Amino acid sequence: QIPVMILDINGQKKEMVALPIIFENFAMANRVSDGEIANDLLEQARVYTAIEQGRDTEYKEALIRAYQTFLIDKKKEKKMLTIKVLGPGCDNCKKVEANTMDALAELNVDADVVHVTEHDAIYAYPILGTPGLVINEKVVSAGRIPSKDEIKLFILQAK
Repeated sequence: QIPVMILDINGQKKEMVALPIIFENFAMANRVSDGEIANDLLEQARVYTAIEQGRDTEYKEALIRAYQTFLIDKKKEKKMLTIKVLGPGCDNCKKVEANTMDALAELNVDADVVHVTEHDAIYAYPILGTPGLVINEKVVSAGRIPSKDEIKLFILQAK
């Protein structure tokens, strides 16, 4: 089933076929606010939905508003970060965990922070030594204690 979206065109509700798919394709192509986006959105919408003649400007404005809302919602939907500190629980591992918590607090970022202490679970990741730091299943540090500022950079790169 092809998804639809209801647009408000100057107080009139209009069902737009495939608009969520169109928006997703534009977002994946990093189309944010270039000069042609309104025209391109209208052109794509016309493929699936009849647009009344003489109302292009109204539709473009409604499409841009809806697309901006879509992008905001998509940003909110981005999954929360998952951060894993890998190590047996030694002082170095605790320092990595503390630096991580401080970095998250300074950035005002929510994350699910887990300390992985089981040997097999730790070495399921491609690390040669602990402590290790994994963000969204990507090893970002291993065998050393990254500074709080380094961890902040890792977090920002993962978002």
